[in-house]
Amino acid sequence: MENSGFSSDYSESIQQKLLFHHNLLEAVNDSIVVAGIDGKIIYWNKGSKWLFGWSDEEIIGQPFSILFGDNIREIPTHINEVYAGFWTGRIPIFTKNGRKKYVNASVSAMNNHLNKPSYLVAIISDVTELINSRIEAEEALRSKEEFLTVISHEIRTPMTGIIGYVELLGDLIDNSKQENYLNAIKENADNLLELFNDILDLSKIDANKIVVEQNVLNLKDIVQSVIKICMPTICAKNLELIVDIDPKLPTEIISDSIRIKQILNNLLSNAVKFTHQGKINIIVKKGQLLSKHKFQLIIEVSDTGIGIPSNKQTLVFEPFTQVDSSTTRKYGGTGLGLTIVKKLVNILEGELSLESEEGIGSTFKLTIPVQEVFSSYDDITSNQVIENYKHKILLISASSYLYNLLSSNLCAINAKLIWSENDKRLASIISFHEPKILIMDDINILKKYSLEAQDKTDFSPDKIYLLTNQGQYPDITSFQNMAEIKLVNSLDFLINELMFNFATESKSTYEEAKNILLICENQLNCFLIKNIIEQENYKVTDIPNIEKLTELSINNFNLVLLDTDLIEKNAEKLTNKLDNINYQTLIGLVNNHDNLNNLVFNDYIYKPITSDNLLALIRKHLGGM
Repeated sequence: MENSGFSSDYSESIQQKLLFHHNLLEAVNDSIVVAGIDGKIIYWNKGSKWLFGWSDEEIIGQPFSILFGDNIREIPTHINEVYAGFWTGRIPIFTKNGRKKYVNASVSAMNNHLNKPSYLVAIISDVTELINSRIEAEEALRSKEEFLTVISHEIRTPMTGIIGYVELLGDLIDNSKQENYLNAIKENADNLLELFNDILDLSKIDANKIVVEQNVLNLKDIVQSVIKICMPTICAKNLELIVDIDPKLPTEIISDSIRIKQILNNLLSNAVKFTHQGKINIIVKKGQLLSKHKFQLIIEVSDTGIGIPSNKQTLVFEPFTQVDSSTTRKYGGTGLGLTIVKKLVNILEGELSLESEEGIGSTFKLTIPVQEVFSSYDDITSNQVIENYKHKILLISASSYLYNLLSSNLCAINAKLIWSENDKRLASIISFHEPKILIMDDINILKKYSLEAQDKTDFSPDKIYLLTNQGQYPDITSFQNMAEIKLVNSLDFLINELMFNFATESKSTYEEAKNILLICENQLNCFLIKNIIEQENYKVTDIPNIEKLTELSINNFNLVLLDTDLIEKNAEKLTNKLDNINYQTLIGLVNNHDNLNNLVFNDYIYKPITSDNLLALIRKHLGGM
């Protein structure tokens, strides 16, 4: 009993009775401390010596409070304080040599042989390594977030310059060799940006920094915007794209528009990348009804691509993973796209499934719960929707591929493309929409219009385009009493002519250019953005900081473009100064939309900014110039 840690005034008989329990307590690595009814320590075990560093002689007989220093107010030190129960908590302590440690402590009362509370017992566990690891992890996470924030700005901002200036140069050169060089620069810049965006998105998801936003979204608009992004590659690979949107779907729903668009974009990009020939199908339909105004949205993207072996289908959702290393070398990419899709679907409380057969193709199906907007409308019968477009074009064709191609190109000139898959109800459709242009790919439709529809409507389009195969020139002389008819055997020619004619007409209809205020501190990007906008005959005033806003209080602006990097520096001051100028629309130039300090924007454009995206957004709010 030489190292027992018991006070010497205890009788020998008591010590022998406690020998077994004493040896048991000595074998415990945690600290066990016992104080008497007077609050002075009468026992502590070897685990206590290891934890605190004092010897038995230094601690026995000392007040219980000596072990806990400044934290004594948190811990009960008298038996009356814990008589009715026990106390637990996590606190810092200091050892004999001044080293700080973190412990989990519990304090309770213990009865004597008369069953009366006579002892205060503390069990103390050292959790310093656990706490330090957590602190280090939190610090690492903070550092990672700060690094990603800085990198987000430091990469996106110069990428705006690289991609933007390449686009401007492309408009100035007519040398095919130089054009190839520029295309190579842009393609590699786009690949670098895709890599960066995937890594950044995955990091934000893993750090639980993705906030689900519930907003009103138009599913058709989202599908069309995603198709527009992928359409150049789809056309280059001569793939057929079939889009089937359930007519029972409400035009507008409530969900996270950014995440749904990101999911669909990744799925379609993946299908395009791994499909060499054949077709890609996008199906959007209404699933199970969850409540009166809530239902399951089902989106399927299928392809006739290379497919995925059954034993590797679960691997495609793992980070940095493709079917095998040769796939990565051949097709490029990070292998993060499907990982991000899977995680985003989980965040939206949805489900993602995969059916695939090697050499046949793949189908990805996602199911997401969404809310219906009570005041939804049908864009076939709503004048409100149609009147937002300056130009109306009616396409009469059974080809969804033709519709998707035209739709993705014509949105840049604020044109509403109305699609009828057949010539039924032709007269009523023309009477209702009054399209400026008719496009058809079958001379029999032209004959029907000539014989029936023209007599049943007072409205006549300005021009009719008849699409024909290469080398075919059907006789249209019998239709010359109608609008101007033009034979076209090239889709590129048709699109270019429409865009040129409408753009020229739009410019002539505006007597005064719209005023735009650009607030951007990066002068290279400011110069780039200003040049892009001024090419469209908008008037641009640019300032490098918010201090200059004071000088513009008497000006009226149709639209303000604000680099949101300025918000992080002084959000309150910026808000106050913006309140003092006259403007109609505020658009943010953003790296991400997580830290906008509640400043209300009408719209966003993400860096790096391309001329097409920027001008399309401006036209959306101001109309074409």
